[in-house]
Amino acid sequence: MGYKVKWVEDNLGVTRKALRGFEKAGLMPKNRNSQYRDYGDDDLDCIWMIRVLQGMGYSIKEIVEMFSDKEFDFDSSISKKIAELEEKKEELERHLGYAKTIKLTGRLPSRPKRMGDVKFEDFQRDAIDKWNILVLNRKLYP
Repeated sequence: MGYKVKWVEDNLGVTRKALRGFEKAGLMPKNRNSQYRDYGDDDLDCIWMIRVLQGMGYSIKEIVEMFSDKEFDFDSSISKKIAELEEKKEELERHLGYAKTIKLTGRLPSRPKRMGDVKFEDFQRDAIDKWNILVLNRKLYP
């Protein structure tokens, strides 16, 4: 006797659509029974591992590569993932500081006096660095 889809949804937080996606990606065997799917302990272990990896920020594509590469180096992979997450965190913190500065001052950075003197992407990058209460706090209180 295995676990039904409803049980997996309720206890592992995986939707039916996600389970079908796992099967389609080759992470789990396809359902042989056209009616109802029963999941065994091995299936639950696989779903559990997928969910843990997703919780660390791995995509399904990355997980598929991980499962299919016999010489996969998990230590190297997780080090790379940590670096990616740190980079995303820093970017989010910069944007958060920018938004907090705008909220605190109640105004937006002004556009250049002469349009065309600076590309918007350059202006935005500069504004995010200069109009940023979190960056200013780090400079004042290292």
